Amino acid sequence: MRWRGPSNISATVSPTGRPCRRTSTRNARVPKRAGQSSKTLITDFRLAVREALHQVNLHSDQMTLAADSLKTIATESSHRAQAAAASTSEASSNVNTVARAAEELSASIAEIESQVTRTRGVVLDASRVTAHTTQAIDGLAEKANEIGEVIGLI
Repeated sequence: MRWRGPSNISATVSPTGRPCRRTSTRNARVPKRAGQSSKTLITDFRLAVREALHQVNLHSDQMTLAADSLKTIATESSHRAQAAAASTSEASSNVNTVARAAEELSASIAEIESQVTRTRGVVLDASRVTAHTTQAIDGLAEKANEIGEVIGLI
């Protein structure tokens, strides 16, 4: 980490926050400004490091909030996806139920058609028998009339 002091002085800082070496862009020696002591420079440096750490903390807090928000969104999305999957599964089950019901209905309609065809055959047979019976009754009635005429003559 590089730190720039109040003038053209910079320092390389170790991870512990201690200066490693100092360099100057003008001279190899560290110049002191008029009226500034080493303590003032160290105090300025510490203030700059504190401010940098404060900014890092603020950004860390903001990133934590953003991560929490993203986690909440991901959790909600996951719940919605699970609900959608459950709804899809239920819809699929309903479609299967409707398909089975349609097959059963089709089988029932085929059975009804078969029974109607058999019933039609029975009705046609009954109609033929009725027509034949009507002819027989008409023939018997005619014969009864003839017999009645013969009896009337006797």
